[in-house]
Amino acid sequence: MSDTSIDTEPLKNEDIRKLLLVILIPVIAMIIGYFISVVILSDPSTPGHGKGSGSGSNSSSYNSLKTAILFGNMGILLFIIYRYYEVFKDTSASFAAGLIMVFTVFFIQNALALPFIIQEFGYSGQGLGPFWVYPEILELIALMIFSYISE
Repeated sequence: MSDTSIDTEPLKNEDIRKLLLVILIPVIAMIIGYFISVVILSDPSTPGHGKGSGSGSNSSSYNSLKTAILFGNMGILLFIIYRYYEVFKDTSASFAAGLIMVFTVFFIQNALALPFIIQEFGYSGQGLGPFWVYPEILELIALMIFSYISE
C-alpha cells in the first residue's frame, strides 16, 4: 500500500483573507449595483424605458440582476487592476502592464454593458430571458478564480 498523505491542515489566515476578499468585493459591489439599478431602471423618465422591454417585471428583474452582477465584475476588476498596478510599480514588468491594459478594457466593456447605459441609447437586450445574464455570471466566476489564484 502506498502512503498518501492528505493535507488536513486547516486554512491559514492568509488563505481566509484571500477568500474573503474574493467573495466580499464582488458581493459589496453587487449590492451597490442592485440599489443603483432599482433607482435608475425603475424611473419611467429613463430614456429607453419600456422600449422593447419584454415581459414587464420579469425583464426588470433580469436588468437588476445583470446590473448587480456587472457591478460585481467591475468591483473585482478594479481590485485586480490595483493588484497588478502594485506589481508593476515594484517590478516594472511588461507582463503586469499588459494585464492592467487587458483588465481595463474588460472594465470598460462591463461598464458599457450596464442595462441603463444600453437603454440610454434606446436599445434593450430583452427577449433573451436568463441568457441576458449568463455571460456576466460566468465572467464573475472566472474573475473570482483569477483573483484568488493571483493574490
